[in-house]
Amino acid sequence: MCAVATDSYWMDIGTPEKYRRANLDALSGAFRTDAVSDPGPTSSLVAEDARVDGEVTLSVVGAKAAIDEGATVGSSVLLPSAQVGEGAEVIDCILGEGARVAAGTHLEGKTLADGESVGPDDEVGEAG
Repeated sequence: MCAVATDSYWMDIGTPEKYRRANLDALSGAFRTDAVSDPGPTSSLVAEDARVDGEVTLSVVGAKAAIDEGATVGSSVLLPSAQVGEGAEVIDCILGEGARVAAGTHLEGKTLADGESVGPDDEVGEAG
């Protein structure tokens, strides 16, 4: 067994929630990274080719992801090609690659697998 003492930021990101938390810590400035140019309580990291027509706060939005008009994304990580429909709310979530949240859906504290879709009347299991 080996251990290393450090004063630097460290987190085991072996669960979806810890992965999300580490991303939010980087955005908020809990530790410095070159990936986040202006950390702060509402900072977001949005890929150049993502489309954001809604509101995004303290979130990571991957390449070719889309957030439609009237949608709200907060404290979440959207992997490439994830989609959030018009008027949907995505809070404290991870959306896998190509995952889709339909218009009008409220999703909180959940993880969607790659390619998974959810609508306003769907039940989603607990995040891991």
